[in-house]
Amino acid sequence: MSIRRAVLRGLMLWLIFSLVGIGIVAVPDNGGAVFRLSQGHGPSPWDLLGIAMLLLGWVLFLVPLIRARALWPVPGLVLGGFLAGLAIVVWSVLSDTGSWWILGASLSAGVQLVAAIAVAAGRGPTLRGIRPQRE
Repeated sequence: MSIRRAVLRGLMLWLIFSLVGIGIVAVPDNGGAVFRLSQGHGPSPWDLLGIAMLLLGWVLFLVPLIRARALWPVPGLVLGGFLAGLAIVVWSVLSDTGSWWILGASLSAGVQLVAAIAVAAGRGPTLRGIRPQRE
């Protein structure tokens, strides 16, 4: 399987699992929080199921994307943008700062999508260990 095809497959799985996970998290529930992250945040059992679906979809996308990292346009920028977005999400949830997590999640997802589009648009080697050469 080519790297391009693996990244596109991972992207589709990420989309499917994300939609299912978001749907589960969005369903109102009456259950109490399993644990507290901060004063206003704590996932219910139903939320944990949705979060697990979101994470599974993300991992199914992230593995082929990391394998194709030699094809990323600017690897340091992709990694830096992803980590900055993740840091904003963690800070927002732990400090109850409202909707800032949306910025962090959008930044993290955005740089991953840009990297995936760059890989999918190019012609990459197969996953059998052949590495592309930078021009």
